[in-house]
Amino acid sequence: MVFVGIVLAILLLAGYGFFFKKQSSRLVAPITATSTPAISPLNVQGEGDFTVERVPLEEEIKAPDLSRPIVFSDGVPAEFRRIMTERIEKDSIELRKTPDNFDAWLDLAIQRKTIDDYKGAAEIWEYVLEFQPNNSVVLGNLGELHHLYLKDYPKSESYYKAAISLDPSRVTLYRALHELYKYSYKQNTSAAADILKEGLVKNPDNTDLLILLGAYYRDNGDKQSARVYFEQALSIAKKNQNQVLVDALERDISKL
Repeated sequence: MVFVGIVLAILLLAGYGFFFKKQSSRLVAPITATSTPAISPLNVQGEGDFTVERVPLEEEIKAPDLSRPIVFSDGVPAEFRRIMTERIEKDSIELRKTPDNFDAWLDLAIQRKTIDDYKGAAEIWEYVLEFQPNNSVVLGNLGELHHLYLKDYPKSESYYKAAISLDPSRVTLYRALHELYKYSYKQNTSAAADILKEGLVKNPDNTDLLILLGAYYRDNGDKQSARVYFEQALSIAKKNQNQVLVDALERDISKL
């Protein structure tokens, strides 16, 4: 009977809803058999030792505003405005009916980015991450957005690094983080070269990474290192019988 009473008490305290939620931490408070627990106005009594658990209220994750204004830059053609407005409204209607449709959320983020609503796109991608934290594509999108558009370089770096840790085979992520370091952030460090070398550890003999690394050293005046990486890429290109790449690399090497 003690167990039944406890279960009923917990059910009376718990709430249910059709929202997206995050689970908060649990608190467990041991009490004596005749105590009245501080977490409940119910007087729970019985024989023997037992434990009453505080059932946590789950934190609701607020979805992005589907009524967010659709704003275009000056000079945008009327036809483009019409098409993008229709697409955004279509996604918004779908999400009001099925708010757990993550494909629609992702499509809406792209539409928002297309009309230069970068903060609106960021809000959607960050919301999706609450439910899909291992989505390396979304993390990569946020890395690009914060680098090229929102100009928040530390945040861009953190998103790119998270994406790489989840999908180290995606060479484009190493390129993107390399470009962040090369053009915008930590430029007086070896970070731009280091991330390409990290990519080569995970993706040995990848010609794209080798060529990027060769070009980086060439542009920084280190012709010896540039030649090393260009020649490695050339050897792989010859092995793969990629004559177009062979010709291009031979030209680059001849100019060193």
